[in-house]
Amino acid sequence: KNKAEQLNATATELLSKGRNEEALDTYRHAMHCAREDMMRVKRMIKRIQEHEQRSRDDNIKNKEVETLRQKLNSNLLAIASTIADILNNIGVVYEMDGDYDAAISSCLGALDVYKNTCNRHENTNDPDVDRTSKNIKQMKIAQGTSEKRKRL
Repeated sequence: KNKAEQLNATATELLSKGRNEEALDTYRHAMHCAREDMMRVKRMIKRIQEHEQRSRDDNIKNKEVETLRQKLNSNLLAIASTIADILNNIGVVYEMDGDYDAAISSCLGALDVYKNTCNRHENTNDPDVDRTSKNIKQMKIAQGTSEKRKRL
């Protein structure tokens, strides 16, 4: 596991113990680490693309470069999935704190990353995407119930 994944797991453990604020801080730190990882991998991919362009100009084909590029793209998808997981978990913290707007927004962000970056979609037996979709539905129900109680 990379640092972001380790922090995500630690934050989830903190959340399970009711230490919401510490969990939220740890999730935020995990998000920061994941974004740094993503930027690092994107820079590496860009360097490889520049190398490939030079190689094409010289009619040189390098299988090692292609293998490395594929590995980096795979790493990028894994980091994006971690970011989506963290966003979903942050949404859960917000929900537990009663901030349904922030919770739904965070989970919608997670769903967006799953769909548009990772090409992972609902109703495809993807447990992470399905969990996030379910969380959003439950949060909207809880939000409606909370608003009804406030009106009473």
